[in-house]
Amino acid sequence: MFIENLVAFERLKAGGNLSDMALIFSSGFRGTAGRLRRANGCSAYYSRASSPTAVVAFEGMLFSAVDIPAYFWGDLDYAGMAILASLRTIFPSVQAWKPGYEPMLARLKAGDGHSPGESGKERQRAIEATGCTYADEELLPALRATGAFLDQE
Repeated sequence: MFIENLVAFERLKAGGNLSDMALIFSSGFRGTAGRLRRANGCSAYYSRASSPTAVVAFEGMLFSAVDIPAYFWGDLDYAGMAILASLRTIFPSVQAWKPGYEPMLARLKAGDGHSPGESGKERQRAIEATGCTYADEELLPALRATGAFLDQE
């Protein structure tokens, strides 16, 4: 799973019950670069808390052309959705991570979001679609309807 924010990455790494997932910290658009799929071009920071065998297997999948099941969790804003869309160009099956986004979506709909200007995000532009059904049918419409964003932290 690709996680946009370091604080969220560290929290999940320390206390999440995600033993079947590899966690990759992918700050902003850095995780969307095609070089992520090449061992000599990758500078991804990921948890190596698993067994050495699991790490070798993970790197084998990461550095191959095989599409692997993956998730993305970032800020609930247009930049986060653009990162998801970009990530899908190198990992076509990437989906927005529902367990992370569902509570954020509930908070956004409850009015707990912030205006783009309150957080220096006024230059973000709406995107039409990410290619992920959940993001396109739930997250993007909520961003449009509320006119607000919600950060991971």
